[in-house]
Amino acid sequence: MKKYSLILIGGVLGVSFFLNLPKRFQVESIPSTNVKDTLSSSQLSYFARVGTGTTAGDSIVRINTAANPSRTTNNLFEGDVVCIGNSGTPGCTQYTVQDIGNTAYFALTTTLAPANAFITNYIVATRSAQHVVNFTPQTSVVGGKWQFLIRATSGAAEQASDGMPDQNGFDIGSNVGAQTTGPGARLRPQDVICPFGIGTSATGIGSTVGIVAANGTTYYYHTITCSLDAGAGNPIGVQASMIIGGVSVTNSTQLINPSPNHTVANEGVADLYNFFIRHLTSGDVVIDGDTARGQLAVVESVRVTATVDPTISFIIDNVGVTNVGTSVCAGATIGANAAAVTATQVPFGSLKLQEFNDLAQRVSATTNAASGYAVTVYESDVLTMVGGSITIPDTTCDSATVCTTASENTWASATQTPSKFGYSLTAVPGFTPNTMTFTTGTTNKYRPFPIGAANAVRIFNNPSTPTAWERSYVCYRLTVTNVQPAGNYENRLVYTATATF
Repeated sequence: MKKYSLILIGGVLGVSFFLNLPKRFQVESIPSTNVKDTLSSSQLSYFARVGTGTTAGDSIVRINTAANPSRTTNNLFEGDVVCIGNSGTPGCTQYTVQDIGNTAYFALTTTLAPANAFITNYIVATRSAQHVVNFTPQTSVVGGKWQFLIRATSGAAEQASDGMPDQNGFDIGSNVGAQTTGPGARLRPQDVICPFGIGTSATGIGSTVGIVAANGTTYYYHTITCSLDAGAGNPIGVQASMIIGGVSVTNSTQLINPSPNHTVANEGVADLYNFFIRHLTSGDVVIDGDTARGQLAVVESVRVTATVDPTISFIIDNVGVTNVGTSVCAGATIGANAAAVTATQVPFGSLKLQEFNDLAQRVSATTNAASGYAVTVYESDVLTMVGGSITIPDTTCDSATVCTTASENTWASATQTPSKFGYSLTAVPGFTPNTMTFTTGTTNKYRPFPIGAANAVRIFNNPSTPTAWERSYVCYRLTVTNVQPAGNYENRLVYTATATF
């Protein structure tokens, strides 16, 4: 087990570019601009299988590390609900993850039933997301239609609408049984909000269309269509939004995120998925010149999950921060567990009491988007004892120099109560971002992380196209008092990098 581990999830990063498809409908047309698909959750779905050594009546589940989309426990977390396949009967049984042992096994809050202990039974944790698709139409057709296409699986061993995460695309969900809401259920028309004030429900959900790529391969896409009223047109040059999926995964339906389509050796390298915004006539003829194509790049397995677009590059790594005693973070000295920092986690290890415990990661971004990019961050919650409710509070800096999530201040005392957790920023020399929200400077400026996606804060950005990589060290600081209860503490950070044309 890792003591005092800070587990990170990088956010999925929605960015797009657009290309014209071969002409089939000749009109004076222009592709939509400002095209972007933003996901409410960028985390890849988890799909593994039960491995050798798993025993009925035990709470330890070992996974098959030699095959399947997920071959480690890197994309599982305490509190996750996993569904393990039933042997001999259809369906699966739900369990709750209590703890992550290592990359090859995890512990459940209850013991494993005999039907779920068989080798090769699947282990699934679906991650569903609301898609907010923004685009600015440059044309209007009377009674026309706007259609969102998102990549669907075309693999022989997968189905695009069975409620199971696919390696080759997003799953639309299943209509099996009485389930109509929640993870695994099929996306419903009433959970799609069409643009332009269209009052009718979206159509085409559950249908797929094949598109031939430049390499001659046909790829398949789920279709979601919003139709204007007869005789009506849409505004031109005004941003439109198509919202696909409800906010709640328990009371509404959403598309199911893919499972990993890369090897363990390539964790952190994005899986790419196409999407399209298409304009159709009232007679369902595609206006190719109005078609915009984008890509989503989905990353997991580093306990920093990030959705990256092909037009933006975003990296979290440990370059320059693994040597004990270095001072890449101004006013801080990298601590004893520096060599253990990776792109997947920041393990503080055993903490020194009433002293500063400092570790860091390097965060880098670049893009070719005309309007640049922004990097934001938030935490899932304060550091909390695994299996308990005791916490290490977020820092408020020193009592005389109070800081907030929106205002940095001096944190120079490690002895003030209570225990505290926070961060500072220091530009990487030669790669300074265009705009940094704040820097630690020479006076130990720090802030607490905000809690929840709605409170995410920008740490650095560039409103224009950067000429090179822009990088910053994120410097993590922990202090604990001598009355802090012993135990393992953890939380999650979500980094999101977004670029816009």
